[in-house]
Amino acid sequence: MQPHLISNDIEQFAEGENRAALDSHLANCAMCRARVASASRLSAALRAMPRAPIARDLLARVSATVETRGAQEQARRARTSFIAVAMLLSVLLVLWFALETAAALQDNSTLEYIEWISTHPELFASNFGDTLFALVEVTPISETLLTLFALFTVGVLAHQWIATMRAQTVMAEAGLE
Repeated sequence: MQPHLISNDIEQFAEGENRAALDSHLANCAMCRARVASASRLSAALRAMPRAPIARDLLARVSATVETRGAQEQARRARTSFIAVAMLLSVLLVLWFALETAAALQDNSTLEYIEWISTHPELFASNFGDTLFALVEVTPISETLLTLFALFTVGVLAHQWIATMRAQTVMAEAGLE
């Protein structure tokens, strides 16, 4: 007995190709006859379906979309170098502010105060409010806030740079460069 017909054989039979060779198998195989009949009905139903007319402006719309996406990709690529430079400058700014904060902490003895608090936890616990207020008074708030702001800026720029690089990779993999 011959093996059952595969999908390619059934499509050929439905289209009228290689009919003589397949007729002999179909004469002896009810399962393949049922599959060919089903494929023939489906093919006839698809041919009988009305075809929707193609919009006249379809090519123009597709072309406009492709051009728009191309322009967006070029703009994204142009921004990549600026984002990288801004991120580098922000990292340098973070380092500068961190050094300024460290110097301010050293100048007003904040580090010594923190060390004293850590060696005398019983005083910290019994005078929590006063100790915390003294710590806030000696902490260089402006330098600390500037350092945190610059660090936040680095994070935002790094995120933007990574997103841009991912978009370029996806475009390259899709062959849309």
